[in-house]
Amino acid sequence: ENTFGFLSSVYSYPNIILPLFGGILVDFFGVRRAAIVFTGLVFLGSLMFSLGLWINSTALMILARVIFGLGGESQCVTCLTLISQWFAGKELAFATAIIIAISRLGSVAAFNSQPGLVTSIGVVGASMIGTGLCVISCIGSWIVFG
Repeated sequence: ENTFGFLSSVYSYPNIILPLFGGILVDFFGVRRAAIVFTGLVFLGSLMFSLGLWINSTALMILARVIFGLGGESQCVTCLTLISQWFAGKELAFATAIIIAISRLGSVAAFNSQPGLVTSIGVVGASMIGTGLCVISCIGSWIVFG
């Protein structure tokens, strides 16, 4: 349980500050490049985490969560920036609300599906499904922004 809490912390604590730098990077490099880079970091972190589970390496899992965190919340900043470019006036608040609601729906789906997946295919398999979803996100980023 201590390891689980620490793995959560190495993602959460840095992301109190990291979105500020993510915003600077989005402003400097643009939404398109930032979206691809941050989505790639999330994928890389997820892949490394799954590998860490497979080889039972806590150090690799910790590094993976840091890399995942470098992309995760900054990816949210990128998404909100993109929404602000596409929508104006009264539409902006509702579009932002939809993005936040979908994000929370994804979190709920992940938390609710994990116990069943772990029971049926194991922890590594469940993690690889998450990594597979990251691959789909990377492909989507390349299609939209590449």
